Amino acid sequence: MFARLMSLMLVTLASLSGVAWADTHSMAGQYDQSATNQAAISRLLRYEQLEHQVRVRQLEAGIQVTRAEIAAMRRLQQQYEPATRFKGSYGFSITTERLAVDLLAAELRLRNLTSELRAIRRQYPVQLRLLALEFEQTQAR
Repeated sequence: MFARLMSLMLVTLASLSGVAWADTHSMAGQYDQSATNQAAISRLLRYEQLEHQVRVRQLEAGIQVTRAEIAAMRRLQQQYEPATRFKGSYGFSITTERLAVDLLAAELRLRNLTSELRAIRRQYPVQLRLLALEFEQTQAR
């Protein structure tokens, strides 16, 4: 859209300055091509230098926090274990059951985060190649 707007501005400026329509049309076409190339380069650089790295950092932080949560819950389970041998308190059994469910949820979340991180790292060169091909196609036009 930005390229079309710039092309329209070129045509308008050229008509005001008395440049012939054919010259204006070729100038607009060159600007469109340049803008398309710049857009392809921008997408490639944005993915390589920003999007991929931000997503990897988010996943690594999520993995680190989830591992800490799992470790804390396992410590709590060990602390609660002597008291769970004696079934004297209904409220306490609810607490231990809730802890077991939370631990399971954290373990599943950790599995999902690590698998997503592996997938992103595996797809990184593929995505870079796709964006590079997009740029090469814009140059070939």
